[in-house]
Amino acid sequence: MRITTQMMMQASRESGLPLVQSSLLDALSKKQGGSNSLFDALNHSKNDVQQVSEKQQGYQKLEAAAEDLALSSAALFADGEDTLFAKAEESGSTEDILQAVQTMVESYNKALKLLKDADGSLNAFYRKELIGAAGDNAELLDTVGITQNKDGSLTVDTKKLESADLETLKKVFGSEADFTDITSYIGLKVAENAAANASSITSQYNAKGMAYNDNFESTKYDYFS
Repeated sequence: MRITTQMMMQASRESGLPLVQSSLLDALSKKQGGSNSLFDALNHSKNDVQQVSEKQQGYQKLEAAAEDLALSSAALFADGEDTLFAKAEESGSTEDILQAVQTMVESYNKALKLLKDADGSLNAFYRKELIGAAGDNAELLDTVGITQNKDGSLTVDTKKLESADLETLKKVFGSEADFTDITSYIGLKVAENAAANASSITSQYNAKGMAYNDNFESTKYDYFS
């Protein structure tokens, strides 16, 4: 005999027991505190993943820019026989030095912008130090066509930079130059801090996700309590 809906409803009325017609999804939503709470929770989780991904990508970009700044500055600041300035003295060409300067300025500007968008007092401190390093050496930098803008970023007059002689370039960027010494050090510290922040964000989110999952596992069968 096929049991019809009418028969179920009749039996329910006669027994005085309610006929449960809500779906499992309704029960889960009720358990979570509202008709849309399960969807809200899923959407919230999705938003969390997106925010974590965006923050992580931001710190990874900052790390890359800061590493480029540290490496290009260190290459200019280095002293010895196998360095940019030693090779330039031997070859008579400043091409590699000019390329390193352009890379350094580009990385400086990129790191400065990313530091502005990054959270944390330490990032704000590093940004201030970079701006201060350029400001303290503004007169020297200007001799090779590099000027500081109001926002702290640097602009290069390419023609003036390319016309600078080797001795002037060495004075501004070489092994005794304060600017490249400071920017190489700050670049390294910014990169280390950015890497630590990216790792911390991921760890915190994973811990939160595991806690949420543990809570869900413990209650997923308790639909009607």
